[in-house]
Amino acid sequence: MIPEIVAHLKADTALMALLSSSCAVGPDVARRDIAAPYMVYRLQSDAGRNRGNVAREAAVGFSIYAATFAQADQIVKRMDALLDKDEDHGIAPISSRIHSVWRTGGSSTFEVDTKLYHRALVFAVIYTEA
Repeated sequence: MIPEIVAHLKADTALMALLSSSCAVGPDVARRDIAAPYMVYRLQSDAGRNRGNVAREAAVGFSIYAATFAQADQIVKRMDALLDKDEDHGIAPISSRIHSVWRTGGSSTFEVDTKLYHRALVFAVIYTEA
């Protein structure tokens, strides 16, 4: 499920133009040689709750790091445009396995150590297992 979401994000030229390079999207922790802005993702939870015994619900987190708040905010807006896809509201799902994705929360901080703005986003995902 996460590889499909990441492929969906990486296929978007507008989002990739906002990031520092094509490898600026990675799992868990960014490589040391990646310049800001960049983004990391992780599975926050997959409670295994079945919805109608067919689909599962998970939470996927994204951390966006940028030199300015405006840069981070542009990336957040593009992420919302790409991932806020809830089929219950008539919006096409990301793939045949990923039925609904919507943002459930987030936060904004300034990291003193790195001197980067950090925007954390959490998306709920309804998906069917392979």
